[in-house]
Amino acid sequence: MHTNFRDCDAWRKEKLPLYTQSNDACKLYDATLTQLVGFYDNKELNGFMSTLNGMVEADPSFVMGHCMRAALNMFGSADIQFLPAVQQETQQLFELAHKLRGELSERELMHMRAVELMAKGDLPRACLTWEQILALHPTDMHAIKFAHTMYFYLGHKAQTRDSIARVLPRWSTSTPLYSYLHGMYAFGLTQANELDKAEKSALRALEMNRRDGWATHAICHVNEYGGRVESGLKFLYATEPDWTHCDFISSHHYWHGALFHLERGEYERVIELLNKQIMLK
Repeated sequence: MHTNFRDCDAWRKEKLPLYTQSNDACKLYDATLTQLVGFYDNKELNGFMSTLNGMVEADPSFVMGHCMRAALNMFGSADIQFLPAVQQETQQLFELAHKLRGELSERELMHMRAVELMAKGDLPRACLTWEQILALHPTDMHAIKFAHTMYFYLGHKAQTRDSIARVLPRWSTSTPLYSYLHGMYAFGLTQANELDKAEKSALRALEMNRRDGWATHAICHVNEYGGRVESGLKFLYATEPDWTHCDFISSHHYWHGALFHLERGEYERVIELLNKQIMLK
């Protein structure tokens, strides 16, 4: 396990304690979060899914690990009620949380509550619960990422922006994963049609981490919404080596590229991208 991922003591020092005695579970939790906000597979850890499952295997009683995996499984489901594996895990999570209720922090219980609401299909209240966590714990990237993603899924444009705007001033630049907040804020700004501010925020994110796939995605939207076809293509191809490692979103970046080529009437290039970069991923 890499030493740069946060162990039990590191999470406690950041006032985000995790109920587990397993340093491996804590480090894998950090590694899972890092891949999630970075939209990539860490090959040294055998990829995102291996990290996600390994986190729970390192400590089967790790409630925050179960919360993350259950919510991610539901994010990936078109219809939660027809996925027995998802329902089974959420039920196990509730039983575990009930068993450990006296040991868990209020923050951990709230994360469990968000998953429960999500499983019931009450997505707005799940978002509200993550926001309640962030009011008390603004550096909880777990809550930040899930709220940001859910707001996007729900089409809540202002909240996609404002959820990040509320926590960003309360972070230290030295806090792990800080740079990703600027890419997330940039995307929220694009949804609110604040394109100049979005571009500045995305470029700041990329200055800190040029491999930030979500910040790159925000720039794609800035160029698309602004009708900047030439700038869009120039940016995508100039930065291609930086974002192709982002396995979860790289094909979508090529899709944006295909839209720019479509605007230029370059239909053969559109088909080439569809066949080689988009449809196969």
